[in-house]
Amino acid sequence: MRRSTLASLLGAMAACSGPQDRSPGPEPGPVRVIVVGMDTVRADHMGFLGAAGGMTPSLDRLAAESIVFGQAWAPAPRTRPSFRSATTGRWPLSAAGAPTLGEILRPRGFRTGGFVANVQLSKELGFAEGFDIWALNNMATADQQVDTALEWLTEQGSEGVFLSLHVMDPHIFYTAPEPFRDRYTDAVDREGMPDKYNRADVLKLQQRGMLSDAQRRWIQGRYQGEISFMDQELGRLVEAVDRLPGETWMIFHSDHGEEFWDHGGFEHNHSLHDELLHAVLMIRPPKGAGIEPVRIDRPVSLVDIPPTVLSIVGMEPGSWPTFDGWDLSPLWSDVDGDALGKRLSQRPLQIGHMMYSKEAWGVIVGAEKYVVQTSTGEVSWTRRGAPMAGRNSALEGALSEATGWPVLQGYRVAFSMLNTPIQLRFERPITKAVVVDPEALLQRRANIAWGERPVRRPTDVAALEVSDDRRELKVVPGPQPSGVVFVALDPAGNPVRSACKGDVDAPLVEGEQSLCGTPVTVSVGPYLDLPPTEAPVSEVDDAASIETLKQLGYLD
Repeated sequence: MRRSTLASLLGAMAACSGPQDRSPGPEPGPVRVIVVGMDTVRADHMGFLGAAGGMTPSLDRLAAESIVFGQAWAPAPRTRPSFRSATTGRWPLSAAGAPTLGEILRPRGFRTGGFVANVQLSKELGFAEGFDIWALNNMATADQQVDTALEWLTEQGSEGVFLSLHVMDPHIFYTAPEPFRDRYTDAVDREGMPDKYNRADVLKLQQRGMLSDAQRRWIQGRYQGEISFMDQELGRLVEAVDRLPGETWMIFHSDHGEEFWDHGGFEHNHSLHDELLHAVLMIRPPKGAGIEPVRIDRPVSLVDIPPTVLSIVGMEPGSWPTFDGWDLSPLWSDVDGDALGKRLSQRPLQIGHMMYSKEAWGVIVGAEKYVVQTSTGEVSWTRRGAPMAGRNSALEGALSEATGWPVLQGYRVAFSMLNTPIQLRFERPITKAVVVDPEALLQRRANIAWGERPVRRPTDVAALEVSDDRRELKVVPGPQPSGVVFVALDPAGNPVRSACKGDVDAPLVEGEQSLCGTPVTVSVGPYLDLPPTEAPVSEVDDAASIETLKQLGYLD
């Protein structure tokens, strides 16, 4: 079994806050709160959520003593935005700069510690704010993380403690220690696959038709071995914590899942399917607290974790910062729990924030999930996992409510090469015209936080000139004139005609056609109108971190 020494890690730990100004102690409530974030864990691989095969005996025992949320959802199929929400209670785009649980609890007398194993959670990205200690041991294994956390917890004695612990093991490379590594594989299925491979390696094999079904089974078996190893170490954590004095609340959650060709894809960060967004979330109260274990199947989100933690520690809601998430504690502790459950079933939950697919945004409401593609306006939605046909205006309204951005209706005009200006005329004034961000059209967008820059911006595609009466729109080619223009209007009541050199051409209709000599594709559909954002300067330029991302296949 692999072990780390506290001495080797403490030398790398940085105090992430100023002078130790503290109130006399934490507010009345539990002495200790531990939040364990499990990277890349599929909910359907947990025994307590219905998985067969006995992969998670420790977590299954823990679930029998816990409040288990059977319908928890991540806001994104990747680590950074999901953890931003889980640590701030804000949706990902509002979470940057929002106070973390460390910033909230530390002034109230809690010792705050964070131990993470994913470079996406580095202090340079804002995760360490408010923590006495925030230690990144990149790609550390669960036994190393548990050892470090237990030594730190022991040092804190009886003081109020908030610990944020992250374990990385189920994330690729899937190289669990023995005897877990090949516990769920068959050597015959390996067919020459190496021990270590990244996302890009597997996708290249797949694209070349060189990845067999047997190798896919072997890869997933390696992942399952990591799940079992992580489970063992988290069981060890719980046993040790139970021997510490005082009361402890423990919260376990995943940040996203992993796809193993369920819908043709591999790994994560490329789709909004359930296997990537269905999250693990359970809360284990202190023994003797009188709270009965229960399974709750109302839709909740990782964004609900921070307000629930503040309720657990007895912090009055009037002193809370702004949250997008909701306090879930009434579900097990209050007479209003049934009413909250009903409201949860009606609450729209935001999903999106992909990096390795064309941009799409979606919403989960009750048993329904609705997703809109930015590039085409194509809609896909499910009810209880079953595909549904057509569009749904109520769910488009829920998408707007969940994100805070309007859902507009109108035309998209897509072109691969705009050689001459296009002029469009409308029966009534249009409400908006935009060049769709070229990044939204790409399968792999720029990783801004790590120094990459977009190859093209909207101004590179085209300039838009709208007449004073808003009845005419001129699309003027930019230096890289390939992209999509969206025009907000009612397609049924506002017919469009194209004009070239002042002469009226043909009506604008859906499908492929020629406008002013330029081949275009016209589609009608919804468009989620995101506010314009300026790309930030590179937040992290650490060479070791960037090299890690390259090894994982996330940077070229």
